[in-house]
Amino acid sequence: MSVRSIILFVSIPLLILLAAVNGALLYFQGKSEMLHGLNDRARAAAITGAEFLAAGERPEAIASDPLRRRAVAAAARHIDGLDGYYLMGGGAKPIALVPSATPWTIPAWAPPAEPVVLPITRAADGHRHVVALAPVSPGRFVAARVDAEPVFAQVDRLLHWIELGIALAAVVGLAAGWYVAQRITHELEASARAMRGLAAGASGTEDALSIAEARDLSAALRLIDANRTAARDRLERQLRHEDRARTPSEAWRAYRQSRFTPIATTVAGGNVAVRLLGDAPPGCFFVLCQGQGEAALVIGECKAATAPDALALAIAARGFFERQLFVQGADAALELGRAAYAIARIEHLVWSETAPPTDAKLIALAEPELTQRAQDYAAIDPAAEPSAILDAIAVLLEPDGLFAVIQRG
Repeated sequence: MSVRSIILFVSIPLLILLAAVNGALLYFQGKSEMLHGLNDRARAAAITGAEFLAAGERPEAIASDPLRRRAVAAAARHIDGLDGYYLMGGGAKPIALVPSATPWTIPAWAPPAEPVVLPITRAADGHRHVVALAPVSPGRFVAARVDAEPVFAQVDRLLHWIELGIALAAVVGLAAGWYVAQRITHELEASARAMRGLAAGASGTEDALSIAEARDLSAALRLIDANRTAARDRLERQLRHEDRARTPSEAWRAYRQSRFTPIATTVAGGNVAVRLLGDAPPGCFFVLCQGQGEAALVIGECKAATAPDALALAIAARGFFERQLFVQGADAALELGRAAYAIARIEHLVWSETAPPTDAKLIALAEPELTQRAQDYAAIDPAAEPSAILDAIAVLLEPDGLFAVIQRG
């Protein structure tokens, strides 16, 4: 769904619901107040007439007196909607003080003890009335009938206006929702164009945005574009610098670093750490071989006319020992490797799970004096981790060469 559809489908029902709820509250409250007013009018008419009749000695005499009946009729004209006023009870026929304009079949009500308003009744022709009873004397009471149709006509007009209000709310909601949706859609389309431009390599967003959040998004996009441009420029400068600084010597050193990454592991009951320190000779290599419950560490240095050739021999020698050390046997494999890969110096250690290293042991391919100093340092704290020992040697001695430490795991 589009943003426009979502806004319209959400806003219009909400506005209609809000208008309908408010309209329903207004309708029921207005109807209730109108009916209460109608009941109060009928009760007032009944009580007023009952008090007038009770003032005489005999209500029947007042009802039979033409002058007083005219007075009652004249007073009744001031009561809106009065449609019948009768004196009842005492076993006599109801006396019409104000005859009803519409047919009225009067029920045989029991005399009320106090004024009472009866539920709204509907005549045979559908006309609605409300009837109030009020006592005059023991056994005698009056019944006042008030026309309820004007009140219900007002209620119907109120309902009609409420319906028009709901329809107007729907129209206003549609117009407002459409306007807001159009604005948001325009802002989102502008942001989308900016993102597509950034993806295509363009810079900046020049669309005039009026929504604060859309302007914030546009500013964020411009910031992203600026950061991307700055990062690209930095990368280009770095690449140009590396291109200028790249030499054959740097190239083979970087390649050796990727092929001979430091080792720090536990195998066959021994902790092993091996790494190249400083400017080690190009032909230095190390290989950790594993067999069935046993392991061997071989370090060596291959000699060649050029550094790249020495590195190539070192890589080949490592592959040879990985494959053949436990197949040929350590001594035989070492002799074959010396001859095949021009190995000038080589050291190795072999141990197993049943015969692990007893004490920390350091082997190295470096200047003899540096090797001795490194071994002396390793002997100071033989329980230290092999990696920690090599870290300390690298900082304290700054040696050039290949160093390995093996201790019981």
